[in-house]
Amino acid sequence: MTFMRLSAGALVVTLLAIAAAAVLDWRDESDGAALAGAGDPVILAAGDIAVCTTGNDELTANLLDTLEGTVLTLGDLAYENGTATEFANCYHPTWGRHKARTMPSPGNHEYNTPGATGYYGYFGAAAGDPAKGYYSYDIGAWHLISLNSNCTAIGGCGAGSAQEQWLRADLRAHPAACTLAYWHHPRFSSGDHGNNTIVTALYQALYDYGADVVLAGHDHHYERFGPQTAAGVADTTYGVRSWVVGTGGRVLYPIGAPKPNQEAINNTSYGVLSMTLHASSYDYSFLPAAGSSFTESGTASCHGAALDPDADGWLNAEDNCPNDANNAQSNADANFVSNAPVFAQTDATWINSDSAGDACDTDDDNDGRLDGDEATGAGCSGFVTDALLRDSDGDRVLDGPECVRGTDPTSAASKPAVTACGPAGDSDSDKIGDRIENCNYGSNPTNANTDGDLCTDGREVASLNPDTTVNVADMGMLASEIVRIGGAPKIVNIDINKDGAYNPGDQGILASRFGACP
Repeated sequence: MTFMRLSAGALVVTLLAIAAAAVLDWRDESDGAALAGAGDPVILAAGDIAVCTTGNDELTANLLDTLEGTVLTLGDLAYENGTATEFANCYHPTWGRHKARTMPSPGNHEYNTPGATGYYGYFGAAAGDPAKGYYSYDIGAWHLISLNSNCTAIGGCGAGSAQEQWLRADLRAHPAACTLAYWHHPRFSSGDHGNNTIVTALYQALYDYGADVVLAGHDHHYERFGPQTAAGVADTTYGVRSWVVGTGGRVLYPIGAPKPNQEAINNTSYGVLSMTLHASSYDYSFLPAAGSSFTESGTASCHGAALDPDADGWLNAEDNCPNDANNAQSNADANFVSNAPVFAQTDATWINSDSAGDACDTDDDNDGRLDGDEATGAGCSGFVTDALLRDSDGDRVLDGPECVRGTDPTSAASKPAVTACGPAGDSDSDKIGDRIENCNYGSNPTNANTDGDLCTDGREVASLNPDTTVNVADMGMLASEIVRIGGAPKIVNIDINKDGAYNPGDQGILASRFGACP
């Protein structure tokens, strides 16, 4: 066996190289997952990175070699134009060593190459759809969103744009306790480029849904802002905290006067932002590369959405509005469980479930009485009922139908009765006895289809619930059923066809929603 003598300095370098190689060996090169390890997950972020003519990107790459976590790139990864050659020759030898654990976002320099083909070709599926460049994923308890702030290249970033609508839908579908988003152009910056209003709508969507952190690059310095709204107003309760981390290797920029809510800034150190993502909080540290000295650290808690008090993932402005029904929201009133057990349904099975105080919902319990009428007794012989109770007296007849029929919705003793009167028999064979037709439903015992709506009188009122008997429970279902009229979800009260009365015409409309009639 041959031994080689090393100087002290060479020995240190060799040991560091072995340690770095060991760190890299922990990574599973088959996917983009974070390095395996104990404890909560870590993310490592920076943008404005690789230039073939300088070595600062090598310094930050060396720093990554010693750190565990998922790498987030904040755009402008391969200067000057993000070509395939620049990715191969400049980015790949440095930060490319960590490609397997990188979740990227594109910068404007990537789009100096039409369609950012160098960027999308290098990262492949990890960069998302090349026509969009935005995607989301989960790490631990956190939901992370990579957005594309090169707005003109993808059809815009404003309110109503495809990306903004996708972002809102993604946030709605992932109501995580903690949410982090990242892209290239910062909404707020005290650097050379300054604030970017082009991404205001994206920041607003994140604020609306209770996101906690936004990371960006573009300006080549490090800066941290306190929690604030999309308009730059400090909000320590629901505001989104943001960072500029353009310290990946490209020459650092001068900084200007501090923008409002700035908490830290530096333009002398290259490095990466490290965050440890706990279940309901996070720790952050700026880690300087070799030759740099600035560092700072702290911890902060996550928070819920500012405009979603029932924490169901839907903003108040979207919750149960006539044009945006919510089938899976939090059910504060449990209306189909506690007040109408005969229906044997849960809120999630109905078109427009409801919860107390939902914006745009004037009948919170779907009982056919407006919330204001319930509170004042208007339109119902002065009976004050509860806007959270569909059936205030528990007699299995909804408040609205009781009021219309003149009975007391607060007293089960006054439950409407099906009165038998007139001759016996079923003259028109519509499965409603003549007595019932004459006295209760107002249909014609000699005409199986009084209103000519292609649905016989019997089918319009009979056995809509499992008890197989024509009774007031069926009437309650008909009167309060939620149907689609004119293509939009709507809570339907009794007079559906607006002819001034609740009659077989209304019943026919309702019954047809069950697919019961031709």
